[in-house]
Amino acid sequence: LELDRCRARVEHQIEYDALLEDPCVSAAQLDEIVSLMTETLCSGKETISVGGEEHPAETVKEQLKQLTSEHIEYVLLCMRRATGPIRNIRRYLLTALYSAPVTLERFTEVNRQLRRQVVSCVR
Repeated sequence: LELDRCRARVEHQIEYDALLEDPCVSAAQLDEIVSLMTETLCSGKETISVGGEEHPAETVKEQLKQLTSEHIEYVLLCMRRATGPIRNIRRYLLTALYSAPVTLERFTEVNRQLRRQVVSCVR
């Protein structure tokens, strides 16, 4: 019952239904993300391994609670762009989700700078 409530909160938080309307997003991928986020947010562990390091569970949960549909789209884009095989998809995905609030901002800024450079080169 608690797991169901947590899953519903995650789906609402990331705008699950809106994400499903994107042709680049598969229901299977999105369900995997929702399941992983739900399991992590409902975990009773004191620490959670992210990127090969143990982090306080509350820190990891707070990061996941910040995620929006934009973060999920970004994580899925990064997964599509991955050049090598992903050996442990759950570990990779949790690390990507945990890092998304920080890396999305940097990714967006770099893309803005690149667009400005392209525009200035065209002029």
